[in-house]
Amino acid sequence: MKSNRSFKFGIASFSAVGVGFMLIFIFNFIGIPQVNIFAMLLMFTGLVMGIVGFFIALSSVKEPNTSKKIVGFILNTIVVLVFLSILGANLLDFYNQF
Repeated sequence: MKSNRSFKFGIASFSAVGVGFMLIFIFNFIGIPQVNIFAMLLMFTGLVMGIVGFFIALSSVKEPNTSKKIVGFILNTIVVLVFLSILGANLLDFYNQF
């Protein structure tokens, strides 16, 4: 079932983004900024998994509603919307610079 795959992608992407944010916060607080590249790669992987999971969730619309289907759709949507809002904020900052 596609909803189970969407749920797994949602959990994995949410976890990858959460761990990435925690790594950035912890290692910037300690003073080791070299870990940021690893954390950004982890967060980019979470973004890709979130987008894939979102499209899998959209393709599973015709399946019966289950809690895994709804949770997977919500998690994947949150990951995609967070990254779209960050992208929009960065584009606005870039536009305001010039």
